[in-house]
Amino acid sequence: MRRSQSDAHAGGLARLRAALAFRRTAEIGERAPLVVPLRGGVAGLVGGSSRRRLVTTIEAGSNLAPDRGLQNWLERRQARSSALLIAPDRATAVALALRWRIDPQRFRLAEPAPSSEEVAKRWADELPQSDAPRPWYAR
Repeated sequence: MRRSQSDAHAGGLARLRAALAFRRTAEIGERAPLVVPLRGGVAGLVGGSSRRRLVTTIEAGSNLAPDRGLQNWLERRQARSSALLIAPDRATAVALALRWRIDPQRFRLAEPAPSSEEVAKRWADELPQSDAPRPWYAR
């Protein structure tokens, strides 16, 4: 059964509201790594210094999902702006990197998805430092 256009519109607005709400909380919150699942693209609108601590976890089979309009756009934005992407296996990481043109060096393999504390312990040195001076062209 196909969803009506009004149902799809309401779902898109809900996803957009969730992404905007997450953006506000991410900018106000503490400076720990933000570990967020890719599904739904809730961190798709995170910007600024919050991007440097954004770590996206990917579920197996995420690359097989069809193009879903706004949700796909939010997920792609989140994946491209993440400092690290954690995939369950190499096949999923490679497929996603090829589909959305993401540098494969930003992917790490871990099963099951790690928590914020695990990310801070295991990959803290790989996350960009928020105290680093901004380049002259970004001021």
